[in-house]
Amino acid sequence: MKKLLKVLSILIFISAAAFTIQFYFNKTHPKIQVELKDNALSCNLKYSGLEGSVDFTKDEKNNYYIAYKDRIQVIGKNGKSRDIMKDPVLDIHSIDYSKDNLYYSSGDKIYRYNLKQGKNTVLLKNIPNYGDYKDSLLRINGDCIYISIGSATNSAVVGDDNKWVKENFYAHDVTPEDITLGGINFGKYRRGAFQSYNTRSLKGQIVPKHFPGNASVITYDINNGNSETFAWGIRNINGMDFTSTNKLICSVGGMENRGSRPVVGDTDYIYEIKKGIWYGWPDYSG
Repeated sequence: MKKLLKVLSILIFISAAAFTIQFYFNKTHPKIQVELKDNALSCNLKYSGLEGSVDFTKDEKNNYYIAYKDRIQVIGKNGKSRDIMKDPVLDIHSIDYSKDNLYYSSGDKIYRYNLKQGKNTVLLKNIPNYGDYKDSLLRINGDCIYISIGSATNSAVVGDDNKWVKENFYAHDVTPEDITLGGINFGKYRRGAFQSYNTRSLKGQIVPKHFPGNASVITYDINNGNSETFAWGIRNINGMDFTSTNKLICSVGGMENRGSRPVVGDTDYIYEIKKGIWYGWPDYSG
C-alpha cells in the first residue's frame, strides 16, 4: 500500500510539474497561427540517381540543370543527360538560370555560363568566403542576382573553434557597413570582435565598411554589372528563395554555444529580408 501511495504521489507531482511548465510556456510564448493555403499540394519524383548534386534549376523549356561540386549536368525533356561543363578547380554550391545563362557560386566567386556560347565568365570575385560559413547561395529575381555571404565566425570573434585560422591567421569577419566597437573583449586572450586572432578591440574603435562584407546579402545587376549590399547582420543563410509576391525569404542559422564568445539559447530563424536593414548579428538574433 505504501509503495502504491508513493507511486501515485510521484505521478501527481510529475503531472503538476508538467502542467505548470506548459502553463508558463503558453503564457510567455504566444501561439503561432499556421494557415494552410493549399490542401491539394503534392510532390512526385522527377529524377533519381543524382548522387553528389548540390543544387538545380530549370529553363523555360523544362530542361533541368543539375550542379555538382565541379560540373553542371543538363537533363533534357526527353530524359537524356550530359555534362555541359566540368572543371576540377570548381567548388560549386548554388546555381540559377536566366535568359540562356546559368549563374553559379564557387569558392569566392560568382560565375556566368552562357549556354549558347559555352563561355564561362567571372562576375564577382574576392567574396570573403574563408570562414565557418563559406558557401554562398544565389537566387535571381528580375534582373538581379541575390547572393548570400556567411559570417566567418560564430559571433564575430575569432577563437580556437575557428580551425581555418591556422591557414588564414589574419582573417576575420569584415563588416559591410561602418561600425563602432564597444571595446568588449573575450576570454583569456581578450579577443575582440571584427579583429584578427588574439587581437583586442578598443572602445570607440571605428571599423570601416568593406564590400562585399560578411553576414550579408548582396545584389548584382545582370544588365549593368553594378553590385551593392542589400541587407546585413545575417549570420548564415541556409536557404533562400522568392515568394510569388517577390519577397525574399531566408532560413538563417543562429549563434551557437562555442568559441571565445559563446551564445547560449539561440535558435534558427526564418526571415523576410528587406533592403537596407541590419538584422542584428552579432549583437542579437531573432
